[in-house]
Amino acid sequence: MTTWLADVAEPELLDLGGSDAELAGVFAPAEVDEIPEHDRIPPVATDRLAAIRANHDQWSMYLDRLIGETALGEPAADPSLIIDLSSSAGRTIFPALTRFPSARIIACDPDADGLRALRRELGDDDRVAYVQAHPDHCDLVAGAADVVFGGAVLQFLNRPESTLTAVHRALRPGGGAAFVEPCQRGKVIVRMAYEMLLTDENELPEPVREYLQRRLDFMAKRLRTSIKPAKFFLHGGAKWNFSFDHMRQLRDRVGFSSVEFVPFANNRKVIERTVRQDFNGRQGFGADDLPEWAWGRVAALDKILTDDVRNGNPTSFGIVFIK
Repeated sequence: MTTWLADVAEPELLDLGGSDAELAGVFAPAEVDEIPEHDRIPPVATDRLAAIRANHDQWSMYLDRLIGETALGEPAADPSLIIDLSSSAGRTIFPALTRFPSARIIACDPDADGLRALRRELGDDDRVAYVQAHPDHCDLVAGAADVVFGGAVLQFLNRPESTLTAVHRALRPGGGAAFVEPCQRGKVIVRMAYEMLLTDENELPEPVREYLQRRLDFMAKRLRTSIKPAKFFLHGGAKWNFSFDHMRQLRDRVGFSSVEFVPFANNRKVIERTVRQDFNGRQGFGADDLPEWAWGRVAALDKILTDDVRNGNPTSFGIVFIK
């Protein structure tokens, strides 16, 4: 076991290499509750890790802004211990390793194979300890972590409050947790764009029309005002588009002293980017399946959005909790 991990972790941790040599160096709590299938975070293809590591400028920018524009700047000034959630996706651990060269990082992820791939990508880096654990069980070092990072984590969870409760236990007093998640406000604008396309005088191909209607139905379910899980959450994949008020309620319910927000909506083609993501191979659809006139409508809507509107209604945002 990484020497320092044995010194700081409270539960007994087992090296998974004892049952699978390929997983040597990846640890897991000896006793842990089973996580329901619908509350699992989708793994990232391990062959993408090298590319993600080489091109993490966007996530570095996210961390820079979260640290520079919020109270996270204090605990992140010189952290000694960081917990990184869903590490196998590579979103926040690569920029964290670059920014905090002297910090120790617990790479926490429910996907043991993903952690094995991450360990192989990082090589012999004693700063990192690899622990297979759901975010609900990230409180391996109660009251000792300076910072917790999570990039696109809470949106996949049936009960984000459970994870935030574990994060709160893991943090030292004054410590901070930073997440980057989809924001409800910006998604409402994208929903308006889809409704505009469906009611346009020009005809959409029937398969595209049906697909857009399914997207609208799905978005309507995620654009909720309640922080309670819904029945439709009993599936894998993303479940939430969070509102500012959701996060304030979770701050109060969990017991954080404060929560701050950083909008990520600087892209002047934010609607087009989101639509392209929806047509990027999902259910067999590509960007060419949306007619040229429809892309024109999307571009026109992007053009009339001012910077104030984009920043006030971001499609994603940073969320910083302070204990």
